[in-house]
Amino acid sequence: MSLVPALRALLRAEGRSLRRDRARSGLIVLLVAVPVAAMAGGSALFATVRRTPDEARASVLGAADLRLDAPATRARVAQLLPEASEFEPLRDRRADVSAPGAHSVARAVDLASGALEPQRLARGYLRVVEGRAPASAGEAGASPTLLAELRQPLGGTIRLDGESARVVGVVVDPEDLAAPLVLRAHDPARDGPAPSWLARIGNPEEAAARLRSRGAGASARSELGGEDGFETAALLVLGGFAFFEAALVVAAAFAVGLRRRQRELGLLGACGATRAGMHAAIAASALLLSGAGTAIGLVVGLGAAGAAVPFIDDWNGRANGELEFPLRLLATATALGLLMPLAAVLLPAIGATRLPVRVALSAQRPVAEGTRGWMLLGGGLLGCGLSCVAWGAQREGPEAGLGILLGSALAVLGLGAASPWILGLLARAAAPLPLAWRLAARDAGRFRARNAPVVTAVLAGSSVTLLFAVLAASVEEFLRARGQSGDTESMLFVALAACFVTSLVVVLAATALSTAESAADARVLRAVGADPRVLRVHAGARAAYLALLGAALAIPGGLVPGAGLLELASGDLPFRTPWREIALVVIALPASAFALAWILAQRVSRGIRARAARD
Repeated sequence: MSLVPALRALLRAEGRSLRRDRARSGLIVLLVAVPVAAMAGGSALFATVRRTPDEARASVLGAADLRLDAPATRARVAQLLPEASEFEPLRDRRADVSAPGAHSVARAVDLASGALEPQRLARGYLRVVEGRAPASAGEAGASPTLLAELRQPLGGTIRLDGESARVVGVVVDPEDLAAPLVLRAHDPARDGPAPSWLARIGNPEEAAARLRSRGAGASARSELGGEDGFETAALLVLGGFAFFEAALVVAAAFAVGLRRRQRELGLLGACGATRAGMHAAIAASALLLSGAGTAIGLVVGLGAAGAAVPFIDDWNGRANGELEFPLRLLATATALGLLMPLAAVLLPAIGATRLPVRVALSAQRPVAEGTRGWMLLGGGLLGCGLSCVAWGAQREGPEAGLGILLGSALAVLGLGAASPWILGLLARAAAPLPLAWRLAARDAGRFRARNAPVVTAVLAGSSVTLLFAVLAASVEEFLRARGQSGDTESMLFVALAACFVTSLVVVLAATALSTAESAADARVLRAVGADPRVLRVHAGARAAYLALLGAALAIPGGLVPGAGLLELASGDLPFRTPWREIALVVIALPASAFALAWILAQRVSRGIRARAARD
């Protein structure tokens, strides 16, 4: 048989398999779509809410090239900056502002009349959102927060520095929309020498250095708004973690699907299909599912980000602008979405197609291989990860954080790689356990190819949660020691909720895969009169066992990088063990998995009894 017809026949077989097992195909599409949506939507929102270098410069300089921070008259500035083509005064301070029956302390800014116009130097320093900027001494602009505190409308009257002014415009600071703010037109006769000046100049760096050598404060445009790339790198690491978790469950789903098709693959091999041909057909089906999942994820993620844009200004208190599309991050999310299932299917495909044809046609489970190699691999990765964490803790700047994050990822990979060995070890030691739990432990050890990725996925999600818990507990203790308060509970609640939802979905997906793979065993147990309650407890025990093992391994996986990051923090943040969160992850997560799996098993049992009664 020539290559093209053979490949066409194998592709038809893969297509029939996808249509026959729609639930598994839908699960894989969902597992691809979720991380793609999260990374695409998160990247778009991150790019939208992040302060750009131009916005950072505008908050200090407006549209100017240089800012001089030294009290001076216009004549003195002309002497200090003879090469400047234009300069304008700036006064930015705190002041008492009042209205009949109300009082507030606000940020008071004095700018030259018309300084916020498009071609002027202060453009972007503040923003007029309604009305106009003040043009004379009897006029003022005020922020919505200040107008609300003084109970004055646009057109009302306020008092600043003992003088009355009519509010002719609503102004805001783009970087702090909620700040009480008042804007006046600068009056040299009233205000005297301005404390700061904005200048348009040809060589601002040289001028700033010269001014600083004379004892004056100066900032050049090129000196502000730099980016270190750490936030983008952290987003890529966290997004990679999400794809890693999804890939583990996708690998388990492919392993179960190929295991159930073992006899079919044996027939294809007996008819002359080559391993390379079967690998290509399986990869094509994985690519088809990944393409569908990636497309759905991009649409959902970017759509959700676009729907959130109208609300994010109120959420972070700054003018964020239109939704931005970071092409590099979106391309990364697309590439990961397309390639992740291909990588996930690699090992299951190799394992399924290398069985001898006689063994595959027998439909018997192949003998489980030893796990010593996985133990050695896991130990090596764990050692490399701990070394990276230790190296990062001794460094400074962005490379320190990246070293700790990379080390944390390697450590989690190492613990996950060792999980087949751990599952086999625990299965051999399960004899003293009750029947349902003994069956769960032995089932997990027997089907290591399916269960080890699930344990690793729970481990990864729980490690990130405990990392957040360490940082939140330490910050809370730091603030409490200084008599301050901070909102760390909301961040921690989001992390815990994300961990619970992700881990429960992963464990329940694994339970469904396990139920599908061991359906024949369950039929035998029911046929010989096994108590339905024992079968339900067994289903719950399988889910809880995997969740408990992943959560237990996550304790060092989260605490060690947390301690490393605290070493980098300024202010000597103390290390505090988050016992409450550890208890929630180690106790509440397995208990929830047990309860949900038990309920689902009860519904399945009722359905089986109902079908038996009809028959």
